[in-house]
Amino acid sequence: MANEDPQIDKEGERPPKHKGKHKKDKPWDHEGIDHWAVQPFSKEDNPGGLLEESSFATLFPKYRGG
Repeated sequence: MANEDPQIDKEGERPPKHKGKHKKDKPWDHEGIDHWAVQPFSKEDNPGGLLEESSFATLFPKYRGG
């Protein structure tokens, strides 16, 4: 009986899949980076402060009490 699978070529091998193509080395991610380091954050990093403060009732009007 002949091999009827259209994915298999004449030599009996499947063509290579493209699995793992997103797992390439990133040029910005190298061994010199400490991924667990906590960067300090100060008031100089955000001189304008918060623009506005929102409440739960503003974000979710469906759940307003009353």
